[in-house]
Amino acid sequence: GNNLGKRRNSEEYLMYQKLANTANIMLMSIHMCLLIIFAVLRVRPMFYLNVVSVAVYAVNFYWVKKNLKVFFFTAYLEILVHMVFSTLFLGWKLGFQLYGFALILSIYYGEYLAKKIWGRVMHTRITSVIVVLLFLLLYTISFFVQPVCVLESTAGNIIIFTLNAVSVFLCMIIYLENYKAIVEQTENRLMEAAEKDALTKMHNRGNMQERLNYILEQKNENSEIAIAIMDIDDFKKVNDTYGHNAGDLILFEVAARIMEKEDKQVSACRWGGEEFLILSAGQNAYQNLVG
Repeated sequence: GNNLGKRRNSEEYLMYQKLANTANIMLMSIHMCLLIIFAVLRVRPMFYLNVVSVAVYAVNFYWVKKNLKVFFFTAYLEILVHMVFSTLFLGWKLGFQLYGFALILSIYYGEYLAKKIWGRVMHTRITSVIVVLLFLLLYTISFFVQPVCVLESTAGNIIIFTLNAVSVFLCMIIYLENYKAIVEQTENRLMEAAEKDALTKMHNRGNMQERLNYILEQKNENSEIAIAIMDIDDFKKVNDTYGHNAGDLILFEVAARIMEKEDKQVSACRWGGEEFLILSAGQNAYQNLVG
């Protein structure tokens, strides 16, 4: 509905689209490399499989813009099918099963994005259990069933395993780096919300009280503390006459001018309503405050 439309037009949604587009480019590049390798080695089934994979990710550029749900579903399905088929066809030693690790990580990361975008959760635990069971099943099968195709080229085996291993680790690093960035961004927002007044962007009363308590604990004989409290005269008349938006604008402008005078010794906060507190600490605290 309208809420979904707003989310899709938000900067956050655009950021997720950009991330999905990057992931799609990376996955498509991996399969193009595999396609070239298997063309050179003349392994036709794997060549055709990677042609299909490249086609899937080519179409996914459309779904990144139109519907991220479809993008996630087709990407997960392609990785899973490719992992199973490639391991059964070429064997355990070439490392296609390693994509299961990146897949589980991307599933949980995808759930996080799904909550942010649609407010819904994905069946991450069930899906992850399925991936783990397939991984163990493929490992067991490798002891009893010979791969359909055994590559004679030692260099080819090394190149394919290296490409698979590097791709998986690279995917995991990128997912973790992005998740770390999101967590740090969220923490910064929470810290700012806890320490800053939402309207004026000044320190709030609670933060100033913590600062004052810290200064009092660290105070020595040579340090001074000076405090000034000021308010805006007849502020209620402004709200009653011109409305609360005008009052908010005045508060913001007054706060901006007070904050221009802040330095290492002088700090200010919105104490409450139209009241502001200015704190000066250290040597010549009173003179710094008056100045």
